[in-house]
Amino acid sequence: MAGAAVTIAVGGCSLLVSTDGLASSADAAPGATDGGGADTSAGDATGSDGGSSDAAADASDASTGPFCASLSPKPKFCADFDQGGTAGDYGSIFGTPSLDVSTSKSAPASLLAIVETSASVRGSAVQTNLSDTPTAIALSFDVFVDEYDSAHDVELVTVNYASAGNLYCDVNVAVRSNMWTVGEYCQMNGTATGVAAAHHTSSQLMRGKWTHIDVTAAVVSGGALTMAVDGVKAFDGTMEPGFVTGKTAIVIGIPYLQTVATSRSKVFTDNVVYDYH
Repeated sequence: MAGAAVTIAVGGCSLLVSTDGLASSADAAPGATDGGGADTSAGDATGSDGGSSDAAADASDASTGPFCASLSPKPKFCADFDQGGTAGDYGSIFGTPSLDVSTSKSAPASLLAIVETSASVRGSAVQTNLSDTPTAIALSFDVFVDEYDSAHDVELVTVNYASAGNLYCDVNVAVRSNMWTVGEYCQMNGTATGVAAAHHTSSQLMRGKWTHIDVTAAVVSGGALTMAVDGVKAFDGTMEPGFVTGKTAIVIGIPYLQTVATSRSKVFTDNVVYDYH
């Protein structure tokens, strides 16, 4: 069903933004927002929000792994969480992310992130720092939202860019008011720079099932920005004026919850691919 995307101003950022001590691309994980412009949506993947469900019930959706090893050519970053170990083997951690084998898009595991009700920690995620400064990106991942704090904005994957003078910008995929959103945000020394808006789509969150997300962006002021949900374009517009690229990092799980949780959020993420030039 076709629908219009709406852009609103927001204040937000991922919790893990420092890119001090950057790793090289070879040191990436072992397998691995909010703007203006033309706010148009070409279709959506709508559906009712069925509420919390048992993630294991959707386990039959899992394909055989390993996903990252099957890709050719190889992307700059890929994380399928199928190499065993702990979440900390995939980057620095915030909160309590973990590897989970109860459900996955590619067997045997996915990354599980939980933020409990009234948690003082406003996120649960894994961050990998990369040494590169992209000008164009392609991000894709599979996500299973089992529980969602619908009173707040919940970011699921965030790509950070750190430039000179403590300026940080990010592109993020979030769920806001039960709808899929792609956003941009910039801050300097913890203060918003004016780049702070969310591109709402008409594509509704469907809990209890795997959803595939694709984002492409020219990460410069006025660059093209698109998002598709389950292969259906949900947003097609441009980056906010003032967006600046820099050394990049990717944050997976629940990088940021808008405020202290009023209900539990529980998210599984798998097959994260981040490529750029």
